[in-house]
Amino acid sequence: AGGHVLTTPAPRQLGAHRLAVLVPYRQADWELRQFVPNITRYLQAQGIDFTLFAIEQNDTHPFNRGALLNIGALQACGTHDYLALHDVDLLPSHPNISYRFPARGPVHLTPPAMHPKYHFR
Repeated sequence: AGGHVLTTPAPRQLGAHRLAVLVPYRQADWELRQFVPNITRYLQAQGIDFTLFAIEQNDTHPFNRGALLNIGALQACGTHDYLALHDVDLLPSHPNISYRFPARGPVHLTPPAMHPKYHFR
């Protein structure tokens, strides 16, 4: 597994939250080229201080999303105070989906219809 930081974090403002968007992928360069400008516009419109981490698996082993997310989390540790674990092929489509710091704890942003094999309650 390898990793690429697509943007460089700016100096953090005192009291501001910084989001790390972790995007594991393999053989999805086209999707990544679509994802980066779209999510960038979306997060900038919400005034989110963020860094995109695209973590690429470039071997022939089965895709290991969890390991790639762990690598991204380790890279973000110390410079970011919350994470969005993102699929490269899912883009937020509604302006009310908020990526702001979740003061009450973790949230799941994807509606169940986007993942029909999972059963959310």
